[in-house]
Amino acid sequence: MDTRDRATGLAPTSTPDEFDPRLLGDAAFAVADLSAVTFVDAFALNKIVELDDVMAERGGSLAVVGASTSIARTFSLARLDSLF
Repeated sequence: MDTRDRATGLAPTSTPDEFDPRLLGDAAFAVADLSAVTFVDAFALNKIVELDDVMAERGGSLAVVGASTSIARTFSLARLDSLF
């Protein structure tokens, strides 16, 4: 049985490299809940940008929610704070 989250395409313990946008079906909107995330690196930021691009291509958007102050600062430094 596949335990992947239908909203994100990620298994509950997934790492960003396991994300496959095709698992979203034809969804145009997605939410990335970062409330349990304590660190993001360039690879993870890239995957979030890829997901945002997929949603934009579909005429939708990605919302990033639940980020801690340090994660939000990382997004800001990377000039990705517009995703919030």
